[in-house]
Amino acid sequence: MSAGSKAALGLALSLGLALGLGVGCGGRTPLVKTGPHPSSGPPPLIVKDPPPPTKPEIVPLRRNHDCFWRGGHWTPLGGGWKWIKGAWVLPPKNCTFAPAVTHFEAIDGTTVLVHRPELWYRTGSKQTCEEPKDCSDL
Repeated sequence: MSAGSKAALGLALSLGLALGLGVGCGGRTPLVKTGPHPSSGPPPLIVKDPPPPTKPEIVPLRRNHDCFWRGGHWTPLGGGWKWIKGAWVLPPKNCTFAPAVTHFEAIDGTTVLVHRPELWYRTGSKQTCEEPKDCSDL
């Protein structure tokens, strides 16, 4: 085997090993427990246009194992949309997170585009919960 072939083989094996370790050692980002918006939640906001595509986010290092990642989302603001960055949060106890959604709903016999903001509610109940604590403050 020539020196060039050995070098190419060595590089291929190194890349394969690095890829295998990266896939095998990679962990999953722990996400908050989610559920649908409860029927007792606040009424939806009718919007004219859908939000832009979701922005990719770099998830910072998790510094507290009691915290979970709440991804970023768009929220309506002044006829446009504002991006709310994701964050590590400490969920309220016994609560479920209904993420912000924008979709079509039938309201008063017409199908309209609506936005439902994020909401925390008691698991198994229709009561809302307090906002989660931001883990950057802990």
